[in-house]
Amino acid sequence: MKDKKTKKTWLIIGLLLFGAICFGGGVLYGQHTLIESGFVYEENASESNAHAVSADGKININLATAEDLQRIDGIGSVTAGKIIASRENDGDYRSLEELMDRGILGQTRFNTLKPYLTVE
Repeated sequence: MKDKKTKKTWLIIGLLLFGAICFGGGVLYGQHTLIESGFVYEENASESNAHAVSADGKININLATAEDLQRIDGIGSVTAGKIIASRENDGDYRSLEELMDRGILGQTRFNTLKPYLTVE
């Protein structure tokens, strides 16, 4: 009976070790995949987009990519596309109010988004 109990104990220890190794490998692989695919954006911001965020955390609409703009709650892919297209067609924005002048945002939505944007 003691021999069976010893085998069972070693089997459990072996399974636990195997599980720990598999879990550890999965965590390491998962982290590598996330970093490689860019999901650790906040900690490792790419240099190409870093200049679009001002010192106070506002997004510069003259430098921002669509992805930068969409980080703001209330700006989706359509609005981001309109902001960028207008910037490319009509030149850089001189003021945030031009978002209304160019027909991209209405007054209410502009007032909601203004605290998160800049034209530095």
